[in-house]
Amino acid sequence: MNHHASDKLAGLLYGSFIADGLALGVHWIYEQEELRRDFGRVTDFLDPHEDSYHPSKKRGEQTHYGDQALTLMESIKSRGRFEVSGFAQDWLRMWDGYPDYFDQATEETLRHLNAGVPAEEAASKSNELGGAARIAPLLVLMSGDLVESSVAAARAQTALTHGSQIVGDAAEFLTRTVFALLAGVELRKSLEQAASAAYDELDVQAMLQRVDATRPLKIPAAAKSLGLACPAPQALPTLLMLLDRCGDDFETALIENTNAGGDNAGRGLAIGMVLGAMHGKSRIPQRWLRGLRAAPRLDAFLDGLPSRATSQYENQDQKGVCLIG
Repeated sequence: MNHHASDKLAGLLYGSFIADGLALGVHWIYEQEELRRDFGRVTDFLDPHEDSYHPSKKRGEQTHYGDQALTLMESIKSRGRFEVSGFAQDWLRMWDGYPDYFDQATEETLRHLNAGVPAEEAASKSNELGGAARIAPLLVLMSGDLVESSVAAARAQTALTHGSQIVGDAAEFLTRTVFALLAGVELRKSLEQAASAAYDELDVQAMLQRVDATRPLKIPAAAKSLGLACPAPQALPTLLMLLDRCGDDFETALIENTNAGGDNAGRGLAIGMVLGAMHGKSRIPQRWLRGLRAAPRLDAFLDGLPSRATSQYENQDQKGVCLIG
């Protein structure tokens, strides 16, 4: 793998976790004026307040979304592959004694698994973007694969906890976008190519039209108009708007996403992944690389990949296995 390609893979991995960590201290603050009044303009990792959704966390750590992405990464690393059943076991263990927030999708999935529902049927009905946005480690693993096998794996990962069709569609859309960027396609064309795929519920073209209609508005107002909440029908248009306005500047995009408020962590996992794949790790500010507490784990994961990350995805005999090597 050449240096440019490895820089992009490291960028998509680091970018995703950094964007989630940047949102940690101000996660789920929907009133933008409140966010500005209490925190100013957020440009770096912050300790969450005691009355936040993540009071046990410290600056540079991850939200519960990012922790699930870390669990996915460690599951791949420890098993040498992505295996849906193995990830389900590792994901279930993650929540045993977990000291931070449990979202609704997690609670519903855990309730099903603990009641004996098979992992492939245990997903919540949630349509929130967070289930699709945690796929950065999987896309690093599968960067040497065909797009279609990678799409299948991304959908399978998402379906563990999020049974809504539109969230699976979102995972596919993000996968197609990232793979186009890794291949050197420019951002807008990557989004348009990914949008042209056949989806069950997701209409990206309609979302892009809504984004275009917000051009007269400043970014905070545009984000508020498109939607700040967790569900994909709100989160994806805002994500697309931020990519459209700030895609040429990794740092600005992550800062604007964080300060827009709402579910900035769920959006951030996806925005950081997309723009990290576009710009590479070398374009990420050093203060964020140094401040990210998971950085040694990310480096170990990247160092453990073969020179050409490759895998196989099977829906039949192996019930969803992505192999390294």
